[in-house]
Amino acid sequence: FSDRDYAHTMEIVNVVRKDIKAINVFLLLFSGSKPRFHRPVVELLKLYQSIFYNEIWKNTITEFTFWKHDEDSVEERMEEQEMDEERKHKEWNVHYKEKVGIKIEIPSIFIDPVFPIFSKKE
Repeated sequence: FSDRDYAHTMEIVNVVRKDIKAINVFLLLFSGSKPRFHRPVVELLKLYQSIFYNEIWKNTITEFTFWKHDEDSVEERMEEQEMDEERKHKEWNVHYKEKVGIKIEIPSIFIDPVFPIFSKKE
């Protein structure tokens, strides 16, 4: 968690408080190819919680980006990591609860913005 991250967060807070007034959805983006729940993430989430209070989590969604849905990628994730969407969702909610103190379940979505035209088998 750097000074730049803190400054960026405070800019967001100022815009929300002055111009937007409310947040309908707070979308937390994590790379699906290398998702990490390290100390800087925990610190940032705690900062958001201190600014927006616990109510923020009612409007929060976790998005895993670059989560490939093709058959080969699904099989590879299961073989190498024993990971699928349900397990990743549960794992992340355990992190939220144990590391940040979030008491509600935060929904997860899995998006891959890159549409593969051909599979590896072709």
